[in-house]
Amino acid sequence: MIFAILTMAFNVFAQESIVPASFKYNNLSLNVPQVELQKLDNQQLMAADVAKGKDGSPLQIGVMQNVYLVMDKCGRVDLLPDGGKLWRLNLKSEGAVSVDLHLANVEIPDGAAFYLYDPYREDVVEEITNAELLNQTDYYTDNVPGDELILEYYEPVDAAFAGTFEIAQLGHVYRASRLDKGYHGDSEGDCHIDVICPEGDDWRDQIRSVVLYKIFATDGIYMCSGAMVNNARKDGTPYVLTAKHCEKPNATYRYYFKYEATDCGGTGSVGISVFGGVRRAYSNTSGNSDFMLMEITGNISHLITSDMYLAGWDASGSTPGIGACIHHPGGDLKKISIPQTISSRSYYWRTVWYSKGVTEQGSSGSPLFDANKRIVGQLFGGSSFCETPQAPDDYGKLSHSWTNNNTSNNSLKLQPWLDPDNTGRKTLNGSYFYNVGVKENQPATNSFTIYPNPSNGRLQINAKGMEGDAKCSVYDLVGKMVYSTSVIVEEGISLDLSFLDNGVYILELNTGKSVQTSKLIISK
Repeated sequence: MIFAILTMAFNVFAQESIVPASFKYNNLSLNVPQVELQKLDNQQLMAADVAKGKDGSPLQIGVMQNVYLVMDKCGRVDLLPDGGKLWRLNLKSEGAVSVDLHLANVEIPDGAAFYLYDPYREDVVEEITNAELLNQTDYYTDNVPGDELILEYYEPVDAAFAGTFEIAQLGHVYRASRLDKGYHGDSEGDCHIDVICPEGDDWRDQIRSVVLYKIFATDGIYMCSGAMVNNARKDGTPYVLTAKHCEKPNATYRYYFKYEATDCGGTGSVGISVFGGVRRAYSNTSGNSDFMLMEITGNISHLITSDMYLAGWDASGSTPGIGACIHHPGGDLKKISIPQTISSRSYYWRTVWYSKGVTEQGSSGSPLFDANKRIVGQLFGGSSFCETPQAPDDYGKLSHSWTNNNTSNNSLKLQPWLDPDNTGRKTLNGSYFYNVGVKENQPATNSFTIYPNPSNGRLQINAKGMEGDAKCSVYDLVGKMVYSTSVIVEEGISLDLSFLDNGVYILELNTGKSVQTSKLIISK
C-alpha cells in the first residue's frame, strides 16, 4: 500500500500534532465505513502531462474526483459520554501519493471541528474550525500522505445548531516517483540543489520567503512557486509575488511554507500551510512581464510568522548583479539555482545557469534575486533542464511590472500595492514579519493567567483582557502542537491536559486579531 511507504518517509516531518476528539476515548470503535473511489492510472495521468509545455500553464499534480457525500447519508456516528456527537468516514483513492478534500456548503457551530488524518492515526494533518473557514462555505483541506484518509467531525452537546456539510470532491495527487522527494510532486532532473546545502548559506533569509502553492481548479490540482514580498509601508501585508500564467479560472489556493529538505540531498519537511488567497494585481498580455501579486487571506499560524521573511525588491530596472533563484521544481522540496549570467531584454531578464542548478515546470512564479538579495523578477518561461543547463530562462522584470507602461489601472501594476503611499521609492530591503511594524497578531507573553501553574493537567485560564471566540493551542518546546480546541474567552476556560507528559509547554490563545502566549508547566 502506498500509505505504508509514505509513513516511513514522512513520519519524522509532522507539521503539527493535533488531537482529534476521537483520540481521547479508548472505547470507540475504529471500524469506520469506507468509500472507495474509482481507481485512476497515475502513469497515464502523468503521460498526459508530458504534452504540456513549460510555458503557458501551471504544473498539474493531481485531479479532483467528484464525490458528493452528505453527513446524514454516510459514515459512522457515535454519541460521546459528554453528550457530543462524533461522525467519521474513510475515503480511499487507490494509488494516490496523497489525498485531500473539497468540503462544500459548510455550516458548523462554534466549538465544532473537522479533523483530517490517516487510518493508522499516525499523521493528523489538520483541525478545521470556524476560524479556519473564515465565514466561507467552501474549504479545501491539507494533504494526507497516502491513498486514504479519515474525515472526522465533532460537535459539542451545547452547539448552537446542527452542523451541515458536503464532501464535494476528493483530490488525488499522482505526481511523485520518489516519495523521499515529497508528496506535492517531484523534479525530473537530478541536478537540483536543496536550499539546506552550502549554496544556500548566503540566502537563508530569502529562502524563508519562498512558498509552494497549490491551485485547486475545476479540472485538477496544480502548483507553482512564489515569494512573500515586503511593501514600503512595512505593515506585514502577506503579499505573494508569482506569475499570472499560474492562475486558473475560479481557483482556490493553499500556500506551503518551509517545504524543504532537512539535510543536503536528503528527505524533508511537509511544511506548514495556509488556505485562502486572492489576486490583487496581474498582467500577462503579449509582450508583458507575466506577473501576479496575491494576498493570503487565511489565518497564518505563528509557526509560520515566527520566521516568515518578506523579501525586498528592486524596481529600478538596473541590470542586476548575479544573485539566485529559489523555487520548487516539479513540486519538489525547495531548491536554489545560481545563474551564470543575467542579461536584459525589453520586459524580462534572461538567465543562463550552466552548473548551479536549473528550473523546471513548477518553478514558475519563483523569484530572481539580485546580488543585493532583492527580487528583480519572477520566472515565466524558459527551456532549461538538467540535461540542457545552458538553455535560458526568462523572468518578468519587476521594474516593468511596477507601472506596466504607466497604466492607470491599479490591478495591472505593482506600485500601488508595494508602495501604497506613493513614496516614489524603487528599492526596499526585506524584513522578517515581526520586524515590520505589525500591530496585530504580535505574540505577547504572560498576557493571561493559568492556574494552577504548575498543574497536574487540569487547569483554568483567566483571559480578562481578551474577548470573543479564540483558538486555544498547546505547543511543546520544539514548536509541535500537542493540543488544540476552540473556546469563548469571556466564559472562562477549563482544560484537561492530563494526557500530556510532564514538562514545559507554551499555551496560545488566538482570537484572529491577537495572539497571546504563556508558559505552562505540567507536573503530575
